[in-house]
Amino acid sequence: MLCSGVVACQRNVVVERETNTPPVLQSSPSEHQAEQPSGNSQQLPPGHPSVGDKGAAAAVAITVRAGEIQKVKGGVTIQELYAQKGSIAGKSIQVRGKVVKYNAGILGKNWLHIKDGTGAEGENDLTITTQQEASLNQVIVVSGPVQFNKNIGSGYVFPAIIEDAKLAVEK
Repeated sequence: MLCSGVVACQRNVVVERETNTPPVLQSSPSEHQAEQPSGNSQQLPPGHPSVGDKGAAAAVAITVRAGEIQKVKGGVTIQELYAQKGSIAGKSIQVRGKVVKYNAGILGKNWLHIKDGTGAEGENDLTITTQQEASLNQVIVVSGPVQFNKNIGSGYVFPAIIEDAKLAVEK
């Protein structure tokens, strides 16, 4: 049963829901409008990507050209990894690539994506999870067992991933 009463209190609105659900505290619309800065008077920290008109930060684009990253001795390129997925799935491999995306501390791991300039769109990226740290634009050698079409739930499926990888930073 929903209650229709609304009580205003100090620029906050308490909306009552079902009797067994606690009230939800919401800010009044006029409060949000008053707090919005006019124009672009605030400056972003140095190195921060620009913010678009809709308030979303622009992605930092890191490109890796063909031939820029050399194949690690005894390892595979990302293109070879996808081409050989039937024979190397579950096996430990080594691959050298440039960090093009990095997210620290998600689900207790650092998540990164590397590219080496090989492979067609959709098969030119390798996802890595590790306890080690890396930075964008670093060239690293990754070691660990590779898996394909890894479903971690909630709609996240990775075409190629090395979990709990060991990293060697080169530059």
